[in-house]
Amino acid sequence: MKRLVILCCLLLAAAAYAQTPEPAVNYYAKDGTVQASDGTVYSIYGSDFPNISISNAQNTCLALNADPNLYYKDGRVVETVEEYESTGGTVTEKGVFARVFRELFTDEQIAALRSLRWPMTVMYAVNPEDGTTFEVSFVIGNYPELTSLPPDFYAKLERRLKEEVRWHVNDFSKQLKYVFGTTEVKFKQIPLTSELEEKPAE
Repeated sequence: MKRLVILCCLLLAAAAYAQTPEPAVNYYAKDGTVQASDGTVYSIYGSDFPNISISNAQNTCLALNADPNLYYKDGRVVETVEEYESTGGTVTEKGVFARVFRELFTDEQIAALRSLRWPMTVMYAVNPEDGTTFEVSFVIGNYPELTSLPPDFYAKLERRLKEEVRWHVNDFSKQLKYVFGTTEVKFKQIPLTSELEEKPAE
């Protein structure tokens, strides 16, 4: 009898250990809005799609219903394909994206995100006068690795990108009220701690 009781206890313990873990919380499971603890409100669209748009509700240029056109500073609309193809710019600091993402994501998160087909694209609205980023929005793959990150995480990421990403725009773009930039985040290019090169001793 005693042996039977011990066996039952062991079976119950094994069953409890083998239970499927709770699924990760999906903060973006439905369209609408979510709010970070600092008061930042995000508009969510595409919760049932392979990719979800997360856009600061205060955005105007990158809002979901934003006017897709670009404008000259005198108010004229940019109309031709040639004009649009003439816009352009580059990030002034090489490696800024890898640095920001490495500092905000853990090694475990980066490793998991490397296996995803299309994890994240970041879009920027840029002031041509000084190259500053004044709006940011995210398009994330509908993966638990990204949908389980709370609004506070995206708010922090947005702040860092606005503060640190600067652009050098071409002369044509400087005639416009604003221009757009896009970054497809390649997590395979973001080093893990073990992959960082050791600095030589001074």
